[in-house]
Amino acid sequence: MIGNRLKFINCSTALLVILLLLSVACRPNNGIREVNRFAAEFDSLRRVHNRKISALKDPAEQTRSADEKKRQLELLLQKYSTLLPTGSSAAQLIRARVLIELGRFADADTILDHLTASESEYTLEAKMARVQVLIYSDRVKEASDLFRSIEPQYKRGEELYSTWLYFILYGEDSLLRKQYAEKFLEVTDMPLGLTGRKGEIYRIQALDALDAGDFVGAAAGFKLAVAEAADGSEKKMIQAEADQLELMGKTAPLLHADDYINATAVQLPELINGRPYLVVFRAPWSGPGRSLTPLLLSIFQDYKDKGLTIIDYTRLYGNFSDETGDSGPTAKKAEIRLLDAYCRRNKIVFPTLISHEGTGFDAYKVSTLPAVFFVDKRGKVAAVVNGSRHPYRIYTNLKKIMEE
Repeated sequence: MIGNRLKFINCSTALLVILLLLSVACRPNNGIREVNRFAAEFDSLRRVHNRKISALKDPAEQTRSADEKKRQLELLLQKYSTLLPTGSSAAQLIRARVLIELGRFADADTILDHLTASESEYTLEAKMARVQVLIYSDRVKEASDLFRSIEPQYKRGEELYSTWLYFILYGEDSLLRKQYAEKFLEVTDMPLGLTGRKGEIYRIQALDALDAGDFVGAAAGFKLAVAEAADGSEKKMIQAEADQLELMGKTAPLLHADDYINATAVQLPELINGRPYLVVFRAPWSGPGRSLTPLLLSIFQDYKDKGLTIIDYTRLYGNFSDETGDSGPTAKKAEIRLLDAYCRRNKIVFPTLISHEGTGFDAYKVSTLPAVFFVDKRGKVAAVVNGSRHPYRIYTNLKKIMEE
């Protein structure tokens, strides 16, 4: 998610810097030359380093390059701290942009709060910058509300389209996702930087249809998404999700396990027969899978007395790693002991089923971790949520099986 947010912010930053350069250049003013230089140096520095980071493959080299970018941005702020005209809204807006690039969101927000409170020719740009701060601070609802208030005033172009795209991919309001998706797909002059994104949008539409129980609509959406996928890996991922539609509305496949944590083979039928339950496919080595633990524990605490069961399902991999480190090649018994320790350390109190060969993964057509399947009281698969980016989808489908 972070990488996609960065793409959005970098795109919007470039456009707003250009707008500032143009608008500032049109007005003779004291200190205008320094403001123009500040904006131009910032834009050049940002572009050079972003291209360099994107071209690097080694994570360590990427980190070093990102650190060097931050160092130079800090030096840029210091350089112009005394050169810029006092009270210049243009200068303050560029300063806020630099702070956003540095990840100093609170400092940027302080400046933007002042700029958005005053009526000036930079108010609109300041509000868009604040949308970015809110997005990067995981305050998506606030970002959405602010963007909706300024959207009608924005000229159609890359900045507007990239913001639509962000809320299509990460917004929690299904109606807004639908509206922005329709607008995005109707664009005939899509900038080069945003071409190739239709597959992602059709996938989101398919997922929304799936959440609504419209399996026919979901199938149609996935078909379009596969056809428009940007590359082979995206196509493969979307096709795997489409294949899972075969399970929807059908009796959940039996879960084969060789070992159990927090349950036994005898207890399992009692935990699921006639009760709604979640089957969560994940593994300790998967960061996105681990990130679901607090959410799952909260759901279990809130719904266990209402009949809900949660089942973690994993497999043996022949090696073991988790948030504490990598144990390397691991024998079966040792890996099971490490899984047990992992569950105890993370206070995972619901059952964990362990398959030596991973047969459950095949039965449920799982190719991406984590994958959460929702099974209703009749034992029918009602929905699936792949990945951890959209926790609201988990709540949407949880409500569906709990209210039946």
